[in-house]
Amino acid sequence: MAKLIEYNKKRLDGEEYFWNLINEEPYFDDWTVIWGLAISEHQKKQEGQSDFVLIGPPGIVIIEIKGGNKHIFKKGGGFEWGADSKPHMSSKETPFQQASGNKYAIRKYLEENFRSRSKIKKTIFAHGAAFPFGDLSLIKKKANIQFHSWEIWDSNSTDIKSYITNLIDKTTDNLYEILNHYEGPDNLSPQDITFIVQYLAIEGKAI
Repeated sequence: MAKLIEYNKKRLDGEEYFWNLINEEPYFDDWTVIWGLAISEHQKKQEGQSDFVLIGPPGIVIIEIKGGNKHIFKKGGGFEWGADSKPHMSSKETPFQQASGNKYAIRKYLEENFRSRSKIKKTIFAHGAAFPFGDLSLIKKKANIQFHSWEIWDSNSTDIKSYITNLIDKTTDNLYEILNHYEGPDNLSPQDITFIVQYLAIEGKAI
């Protein structure tokens, strides 16, 4: 069972569904999950919130959750989501942009504040977006410059362990491709995870 630190008390259906997937997978027993992390030091926004921050030995993964069964990536940018029976919600950013922005905000914060900056520089930070009740198979089949198909979890996905580990592995592969002298990722020890959680999840204090 993963350790949960929960700030979001609304427990939206899609988020709770995703948490249950993580919680029921033994692979995540030594991971810590922060649900609803407020981000006050965001590069692009006055403040932000990350639905899920997963912190485990192979790295840190940020996941944006969108509920409902309707998900629309707008041609002019932005995103709409919801259900047939309710008005849709909208955002100027896609879920992938939201997750990526949160990822870089968290990484920047840790690089500037964590006890070992070199450790954070070798830590893998990955991101993805989950649509637990949506069928995104058509989008997965299309080549898209804005995101990769492997960043998507939807109602057709079945293996949460493979989804998260693949996010980390693909991100690692990309780093090897774009960085000439990348030294390779360092796993996080239990002590590292404890310290990182203390930096991110101090009670009553957002980062």
